[in-house]
Amino acid sequence: MKCKHARHELALSIGRDLVESAEPKLQRHLATCPDCHEYRQELQNSLSVLQDCNDEAEHHSVWPAVERRLADLPEVPPVRPSYGLAPAFAVVAACLIMYVSMDASWVAGQSAPINAQPVNMPLLRPQPVVAPAVPRAESQLDFHWLQNDAKPASGRPPVMEYR
Repeated sequence: MKCKHARHELALSIGRDLVESAEPKLQRHLATCPDCHEYRQELQNSLSVLQDCNDEAEHHSVWPAVERRLADLPEVPPVRPSYGLAPAFAVVAACLIMYVSMDASWVAGQSAPINAQPVNMPLLRPQPVVAPAVPRAESQLDFHWLQNDAKPASGRPPVMEYR
């Protein structure tokens, strides 16, 4: 067995995931290879340190104490925010700002500003639209054959002529 393959199987063996049929072959390699034997010792030490840390973390956790204290607290109903008269004051302030920003003379009963003069404008009435006469151009197409339902003698569709 090569060392690369043995190291892979060592990790499985220490985690107790190696199949039993491969264990004797691995033990023979460990007996003949000091490097793999040392690697096995390092893996076992690392695993024991990790297991010790896990045990300490379970014993020194503060969460169980916090959870008990939270369970002992009385249930408090949720608090709804109280705005009081703030929305009413906001609406009044907005109305005042609009009143001050525009010329408020129309509010006081006047229909126009004080210095405005009436303007006399005639009422506009619609005028009939007359299409302009289109002069006949010299190069206009001649459709005289359409007027009398005349068909050309050749039997072909007529060719439009320019005059």
